This record gives sequence, C-alpha cells and structure tokens, in this order.
Amino acid sequence: MQFLNETPGYDLTYNDVFMVPRRSDVASRYDVDLSTADGTGTTIPLVVANMTAVAGRRMAETVARRGGITVIPQDIPVSVVREVVSWVKRRHLVFDTPITLEPHQTVGDAIALLPKRSHRAAFVVEDGRPVGVVTHDDCTDVDRFAQVHQVMSANPLTLPDTVEPRDAYDILDAARRRLAPVVDVDGRLVGVLTRTLALRATLYTPAVDPTGRLVVGAALGVNGDVKAKAAHLLETGADCLVVDTAHGHQDRMVEALQAVRALDPQVPVVAGNVVTAEGVRDLVAAGADIVTGGSTDDSEGYFVQPTVIETDDRGFRLLRDELFGPIVTTYVYDEKRWDDTLELVDETAPYALTGAVFSTERSAIQDAHDKLRYAAGNFYVNDKPTGAVVGQQPFGGSRASGTNDKAGSMWNLVRWVTPRTVKETFVPPTDYRYPFLAPDSDGRG
Repeated sequence: MQFLNETPGYDLTYNDVFMVPRRSDVASRYDVDLSTADGTGTTIPLVVANMTAVAGRRMAETVARRGGITVIPQDIPVSVVREVVSWVKRRHLVFDTPITLEPHQTVGDAIALLPKRSHRAAFVVEDGRPVGVVTHDDCTDVDRFAQVHQVMSANPLTLPDTVEPRDAYDILDAARRRLAPVVDVDGRLVGVLTRTLALRATLYTPAVDPTGRLVVGAALGVNGDVKAKAAHLLETGADCLVVDTAHGHQDRMVEALQAVRALDPQVPVVAGNVVTAEGVRDLVAAGADIVTGGSTDDSEGYFVQPTVIETDDRGFRLLRDELFGPIVTTYVYDEKRWDDTLELVDETAPYALTGAVFSTERSAIQDAHDKLRYAAGNFYVNDKPTGAVVGQQPFGGSRASGTNDKAGSMWNLVRWVTPRTVKETFVPPTDYRYPFLAPDSDGRG
C-alpha cells in the first residue's frame, strides 16, 4: 500500500481513507492468507482485548471460530480462567453452542436467555435430545409463567453432526428453516447451525491449537507473584499469555517478563503497552514475543495523538458513534435550555458506559443524576470518567455498551437489574490540565 500524497503524521481509521483500486494478480479473496506467524494460531489478525465486560467465554468461542483470539482478563480468578479455557476447548469448530431449556421451565426463563444468541432461539431438551424450539415470537404475548413445552414448536428439523456446512445450508434453505439443532448418532443435542453460521463456516478458518481445539489467551498484571500466576495460567491450557499494564515501559514490566520467561512457556508471550522504539526493544529483550502499543510523536510530547472536535450539530456522528481512541467531541449547549440538553444527552448515543457532569449548582447535578439514570452505567460528578479500578470501582455499561454487569463481589448477583455507580468529587478540579504534564523548569515536556 502507498499514499497518493504525503504520508500523514497521525493515525487513520478505515473511514478516513479512500482505497484507490489498482491492478492485482489476486484472483479471489480465498487466495489471500491473513494467518499470523506469531504462534497464536490465528487465521485473521483479530484480537479481543482483556476487558472484563467484553472478553468472556462466549466471545472467546465465537471469535476463535472465525480465526481470531480472545484474551481472558487478568482480574478473573485462576480457577475461573481454568474453567473458561476448558469450556472453550470443548466447543465445536463449526457448530454454535445452543441454549437449552427443560420442558418445565417458564417462558420468563426463555426470555432471559434468548438475547444471549444472535439467532434468538433456544432448544427444549429431554434426556439431552431436542424435542422443540422456542423463539422470541413464541414468547410474545404469552404468560411469563407458562411452561416452554406449551409454546415451543415441536419436532424440529435436525442436522447430523457429520453434516458439512455447505450441505447444512442447502438443507435449511430447502426446508425454509432459519436454524436447526445438530445431533449425534444417538439423537443428543451437540450444537446449532443457522444458515448464516453455515455460510460463514465456509469463509473462515477457525483458530486452533496444535491438537485442533479452539484457541484462547489469558492476561496477567505486573504486580504480585507474577511467576506463580503465570505458571497457573499455563496449566489452564491458555494459548498465549498477555502481560498487561497501562504503561508498559517500566521496571515492573521488565521484571514480570523475566519471571514469565523463566518458566520457559511454550506459548507466545505478549507484553504492553508501549509507544516508543526504546520501549519495544526493552520488552523484547526482557522476553516478549509480541509487543502491543500505539504511535508516538516526540515533537509534540504526547503518547498518542489526541483530537478535540467541536460541533454545533446536535446529531453529529461522533456524538453517537463509539471510537476507541483519544478523540473528544464537544457540543456547547445553551445554558438556558438545561432540561433540553439533558434530554439530548439521554437520547443521542446508543451507548451507556460512562458519563460525567461538572457543576457548582446542586440542583443541576441532581437534575442530571435523575434524568440521565440510564445514560451511563458509571456516573461521575465533578470528576473525570476514568475506567475501573479492579476490586474497588465496579464497571460496566447498559444499552449498547454491554450487559451492565458490575464485575466484582456482590455486583455479579445483580446482573438482572440495571445498577449504576456514582462517583462524586467534592473538591472539583479548577483546571483541565494535568500538573504532571506541565513543562519542567528546564523547558522539557
């Protein structure tokens, strides 16, 4: 790839560029090999980062089937990581894991489970064999305490576990069925296939380990007994170890990598985050096989290029879309229309992860607190919306941001409601600048 004009001095996203077609000797996309040579086993360059509310076992099996890898977060107990890794390793390379219900379970149970699959279907089983299928339509306008065997579609079309994806698609298409359970020779449920899943199985190659099982990674931090934690994670069967901390170019990271490398792991060791060539060299020298990070610009002194966008368009795209980067979009509201502004904030974005309000008027803070109840799973008052401090600050958003699970302690018990954490600073900042970023007396940034 080359740029038509001068190479930009900042990062670009897909929407920032126009791809100019050129002559190519690639006859088909099937001729393009995107597999990596880094030892992770991935067939496409896709990694799901170790975020608590994102990287779980369901994500891990789905992404691995498509050729990527998911990294289990570092704050998850090793016993849970072991169970997750084992569960992912037992998943089928093609068939999706079905949602199952017993005949006596209620429609309410089904409604709670159906959103966990994109196909919105669950199978009613007896002695491990599918006897019916329940979809969202079956549960509409039905008593929530009715039993699923009363609303299910009985005797569903089944597919044998020896079926090829192409043949499965043809069978479903001919029967005008959206999905079907997959069964073994004894008729026991082993998976589910939809027409879309069957089609994707012909396009993607699963990411597998040397024994042919789906891959999954695990993360650990740089504090505590790193060597012991790494040894336990290696015993779980994780296919790569990710030593992760926000600022990776530090002594603790180097020491952590040396401790992990002393175990002679037979899987890739990933480390980050760094943004300088010196940081990359130090982490590689300490034992990292793969280094994560971003770009840097020494002339400006920033770790990554920040961008502030001001708009007067209430419906501006960047007020609605979520971008993972140092990009802030500002909209100056009319102070005389505070109530309208709160309504605008509540309705503009489909996401509801974090939000902050800054005010010296208690009544304005209370208004925002009440009217933005569902606009931010983590609500900050006169404080910047940081991330989570594991074990101290529960984290998770609602709406399109996720399940609003608040990882840690009792919060896992309230996943069926919509909790919100509120953090308020009673001595609010008076300057938007960080003191430690101020120039030193000798003029250095």
